[in-house]
Amino acid sequence: MEAGIRIARHDRIIITDADCVTQPDWLDQLDKCFTVDTQFLIANAPLIKKSGFVNSISCFENMRSFILITSTFGWGHPVSATARNMGFRKEIFHAEGGYRPTAGSLGGDDDLLLKNFLDKGYTVNLSTDPQSAVFSHTSSSFREYFRQKARHTAASKFYSKQSKWILVFWHLPNLYAQSSILLLPFFPEVSFTFFVKILFDLILVLSLQNKYNYHFNPFQIVFYQIFYEIFLIINYFTSRFMKFNWK
Repeated sequence: MEAGIRIARHDRIIITDADCVTQPDWLDQLDKCFTVDTQFLIANAPLIKKSGFVNSISCFENMRSFILITSTFGWGHPVSATARNMGFRKEIFHAEGGYRPTAGSLGGDDDLLLKNFLDKGYTVNLSTDPQSAVFSHTSSSFREYFRQKARHTAASKFYSKQSKWILVFWHLPNLYAQSSILLLPFFPEVSFTFFVKILFDLILVLSLQNKYNYHFNPFQIVFYQIFYEIFLIINYFTSRFMKFNWK
């Protein structure tokens, strides 16, 4: 990829994957956000929703991840990007070493490239317009899904301290609220937190999902939200103990 970037004739680089499906106005919409002051651009890359649990949980996880990206962008420090749909300045990319700073990780090079730009103080912008999204297919099996997610999660050990703390303060309250349902037989008042969380998740997803090119009914939102939190734990520990080979 670096060789292709090197011979590009223009400074603004947009990257995606060969198997991604773009929309007619994709580049036009990204161009609106790739302003003269923008050095790195993040955009949405939803997954194509089909039948099956692996597909559905992958789509739900993808949507929640982009909600996290947009939220942390609003805080001034986006924690993630998606290589299927992002852009950057060619001159700055090469000046900062290209992908060499990400060489220590077999996955998550998109997140680590974003980290490098943020660490150097460059301006990052975000496109949330539905027409700027590109679509791709999900994993076909649980084995493939867990391996892909664990490999990407393994890159989190290279995140900045600020990104790590943001993720801690984002995920821990959610995990606590969900696990509080286990205390229902002993401390009913504590388990109330679980129902508050579910209501909040419902409102959040129902209000944003169309903008992010998804549609889940209320039952699916509750169902997949519970598994989403469980899989966060599984993916974290799998990423710490599984050995990866890049294919």
